[in-house]
Amino acid sequence: MKLKVKKKYLVYFTIAVLIFSAGGVLNNTSKSDSNLLQERFDDLLVSSDSSNLEILEAIFDAKNAEYTTNGYYSQIYSDSLQATYYALYVLNAIGKLGDIDQQAVIDYIMTFYNSSTSIFSDENSKRYFASKIPGRYFPLSTLLEINCYAALSLNILNSLDSIDISEMIDFIWDCYHPVLYGFIGQPYHGSLDEGFKVPTADNTYYAVITLDTLGVDWNFYSQERSDISTYVDGLQSLSSSSGFYNDEEGIFDSLMELEPNQFSSYYCIKTLETFGSSYMNFIDISKFHEHLTALYHAEEGYFDLSNSIWVANYSNIVATAMSLELSDITSFTTFTRNDVLSFIFDNRNYRGGWEASTIVKYHELIDTFQIVRSLSNTGDIAHMSLIDKNEIGQFIALFSQEHGYSLLSEDYTSVELLYSLVSSYDYFGRIGELDVQEVYDLLVGTVVEYGGIYDFFDCTGMDLSKVGFRSKPFDYYTAGHHEFVEDINSISSHENLFKMLDSLKKISKLNDFASSYDLNIVLQDVIDSQFLDPSYLDNFGAFLVKNIMSSPEWKNDLVYLKYSYYATRTMKAISAHLGLGNITSSYFTNLGFDKNALGTYIARNIIETPTELYFDAKYSNSEEHNLENLYYTIYILNTIDQFSLNVSKINNFVTNHLNYSNAENLYYAFKISEFLDLNVNFDVVQTHSLVQSIYSVIYDEFYLTTDKKKLEQDVFFWFCEIAKTDQIRLIATYNNTVGLGGANLFTVKLVNLILSDFGQYTMVKLESTQLGNILLDQIGNNTYQKIVNVSASPSNYPTVQGKLCVYDGAIKKASNSFSFTTEFDSEFTNTTIKAESRIQVTINGSHVFVYGSEPISGGSMYADIYRNDTYVDFIDLITSYNSHSSIFAFDYSPLYFGFYSFEFYLNDPYFATPQSVYNDTFDYEDPNPAPDIEFSYTVNKTESQIQVSVIGYYVLPSGNEPVFGGLMYAEAFRDGIYMSTTFLSTYHGSNSSTFTFDSSPIYLGNYSFDFYINDPYQNSPQFICNATLEYRDPNQNPVNPPIPPDPTPPPPGEINGPILAVIGLASSVTVVGVTVNIGNRVKKRRSRRGKRNNLANNEQDQRRTAHNVNEDIEQGSFEKWS
Repeated sequence: MKLKVKKKYLVYFTIAVLIFSAGGVLNNTSKSDSNLLQERFDDLLVSSDSSNLEILEAIFDAKNAEYTTNGYYSQIYSDSLQATYYALYVLNAIGKLGDIDQQAVIDYIMTFYNSSTSIFSDENSKRYFASKIPGRYFPLSTLLEINCYAALSLNILNSLDSIDISEMIDFIWDCYHPVLYGFIGQPYHGSLDEGFKVPTADNTYYAVITLDTLGVDWNFYSQERSDISTYVDGLQSLSSSSGFYNDEEGIFDSLMELEPNQFSSYYCIKTLETFGSSYMNFIDISKFHEHLTALYHAEEGYFDLSNSIWVANYSNIVATAMSLELSDITSFTTFTRNDVLSFIFDNRNYRGGWEASTIVKYHELIDTFQIVRSLSNTGDIAHMSLIDKNEIGQFIALFSQEHGYSLLSEDYTSVELLYSLVSSYDYFGRIGELDVQEVYDLLVGTVVEYGGIYDFFDCTGMDLSKVGFRSKPFDYYTAGHHEFVEDINSISSHENLFKMLDSLKKISKLNDFASSYDLNIVLQDVIDSQFLDPSYLDNFGAFLVKNIMSSPEWKNDLVYLKYSYYATRTMKAISAHLGLGNITSSYFTNLGFDKNALGTYIARNIIETPTELYFDAKYSNSEEHNLENLYYTIYILNTIDQFSLNVSKINNFVTNHLNYSNAENLYYAFKISEFLDLNVNFDVVQTHSLVQSIYSVIYDEFYLTTDKKKLEQDVFFWFCEIAKTDQIRLIATYNNTVGLGGANLFTVKLVNLILSDFGQYTMVKLESTQLGNILLDQIGNNTYQKIVNVSASPSNYPTVQGKLCVYDGAIKKASNSFSFTTEFDSEFTNTTIKAESRIQVTINGSHVFVYGSEPISGGSMYADIYRNDTYVDFIDLITSYNSHSSIFAFDYSPLYFGFYSFEFYLNDPYFATPQSVYNDTFDYEDPNPAPDIEFSYTVNKTESQIQVSVIGYYVLPSGNEPVFGGLMYAEAFRDGIYMSTTFLSTYHGSNSSTFTFDSSPIYLGNYSFDFYINDPYQNSPQFICNATLEYRDPNQNPVNPPIPPDPTPPPPGEINGPILAVIGLASSVTVVGVTVNIGNRVKKRRSRRGKRNNLANNEQDQRRTAHNVNEDIEQGSFEKWS
């Protein structure tokens, strides 16, 4: 017979696909799910022209090249209808309109048009609605002006038919003040706040020229025309400070300039010019000429902006161009025209456009627009050469955005961008590629000192003699406007301060900065910006945008969690540099920092539902801002040692609001997960797809979202940070089951949320105590692979375990476990020879590995032997070998008759427990059948004694014979309770055996005795008879106390198989008066592996003599059988 035993475990899959992260298995997925994920990722890689690492490196290279070429890092600014109008006007005036994609600009403008209301609205108009007049108001960006810019732009592009002109005209007239006669920034209504009802010259100017452009016949509006002229006349100053005001409210600074000035004068006079030259008579021309004369500097050939100016020559180039046009309109000739034109033309900057001033160096788009507008209106633009116009066109291109134009040019690099770049270069170990000194100079150039206090601004290249942009671009001026605006920014803030300090630290320049600027003063100023007015409960304890000297009411409008976060980070950064310790220490308390107030502010504004938790910023409900503010919340509370939020609810919020189409959403979800170690189950395929889908090859930048509406430069930094801080995941494939002596093919792809390619220094190693340390080969497509041999060593069975490790150079970046099962075949053949009293079994066995068969080295075999289903012995087989197998020999001759069964087990070095190999049986029959046995007995009793005599004999054909090998015992019971077991005395005569029992109880009671014989021909004791004795007190005299009862006897026991086997073998021995208390303890069979140490139940012990048994009993060692 041939047996084939296959040794396998859990062989269900051919290939294991495991996805690991440095913290553990990424997804608890089935094989089909894992394969699907791998297929999705492979499809993504195949469909991508560049890996994400290549994209990031392309941006690094583009930044380096850009800086080498331009000397600056290009800043992307927000586009607007205002800036787009300015740019279109300039390009049209210099004959360069044909150089741009006009249809694209038209499409851009129309994205802000609401066909239902027939009006335009952009971010600037939203900011306007959040104005608080007087005090918080930015000029030239009202709803009215935004619509005028759009209409005037469409007119330049010959596309006014894109809108409902009559509706636009009606909207503009709706902004007309019916009593004060000028125009306000939105449709007039009596319920408006008084500040919004104030007409201004700039609103009026743009309303009038737009109505004129839209074809309004002023003859139909003669009364309004007259009233508007009267309104303009009322704005003229007839005092020593001549010129025009922009409004009639003294406390309303509607142009944010000292008035009167040439800006407002321009709006007023140009309004009248639109109505016709006769309307110039509404104003005092001679007085205005006096004004022009006072402003004119004959030696230099320029005009001042105003009689009262913040800084000498502030905006004098723009003022000169405007004054030139106003001189022509009002026929002012007391100036040298050529000198004025030379001043204007000669003061173009090196990029081709104009700055506002010869002293205060700003080059905003509004400056070039206002200059070109006046030169165009006076006809002097014709004096410019084609080269000059080309240079102006190139200059305007610096303001070009993807979908329009911005108020600031790209060379105004922000501190935020520098911070993003420095941090990105730092994450990728490329700081050496930066011009560190230039970066330092740019950053330090944003610091202004006022009376020993420092102010930190967000934009480089600003003129520190007058810090601030005249056009108030949305990118830097939204703080306090949160009622209608979600993106809060400030030209100067704690955010700028922290990002500057952190950038300096990363370029190893913080010491240089600290040697020139007192960080203790900076720290104190930050702490002083904490808002601690208890009258404003919602914001009590938070930090202002920066330290502002103002009323609590105004301060309350400038409190944001964002700036509390950056204030906290700034305090930590300065403390770390100065060695001041934890910011929760008494040192900071003494400086005025109230950590409990800050914690209270956060706790008061947390929203906690049954399942989620987040910070309520009140001004924004966007998921991205909620995630951002939640991260700020967690960071601040942790920093001040007050974090006790429900992490499970935070995890739910992050998971429920995770959006793979928005980079900001992903970034802050990642930051929260990383900070709290949430292990959010990010979808790697979707994050990689996001990187691919929002990358712009044209701009070498990322869009914020997959709809590609807005380029966001912070995304590059976000992706760099995630790429270098997210744990590496391994997509590993290998055989789940491998035959011993074969090989396993390991294929590994590395991936984290951003990268699938980790650079040339990345290595993947397989590390295993069983297989050794093996370096995988990089085979292209960011894949690592190795065929790993699995030797036939028993140590490799049944599983092989180890770790797949990722190294960046010599640094281990990730380490994750792997395991696979191994298998092999065991083959056995056997031959059996049986004789009358002997059985011989020969078993040939071999291990079958991948490469062939081998003997079972180190293996041994034994057989468990059973007689009549009772275990009696085990025997080791004799082992020999040939070249391909092991030979196990078994030879057994039983001593006793019975039915024998044999179980053959292999002690295989590959298994922890013996393995069943083969079973066989052998019937060893006695040629003489078991004889009949007969008994007779007599019982003699006295008052306190009982004697029983039992005579027994075998009935054989040859006659009766004694019961050799038989032993009789009695079980005694008193009042039904088991007391003891007593072996009877035995005497063997020639024809019978006599068993005698003699008992004299000590204690009173009713006794019962059951007599059994252990017949060697029977498998169990045989009941013979029962005898009873009633032992009573012969003396009932109460004087004599009764004999006390004996202690409670043990429970009745049983004579177990092993004892009976020994007893049954006793021959010709008399055992007198021995009592053994067996109890209820039963000898248990030991495991087969332990049978070598316990021979109590085997037939070798059955060969012990009765004399040995008697000695054991006398020595009290019989306990070992119980």
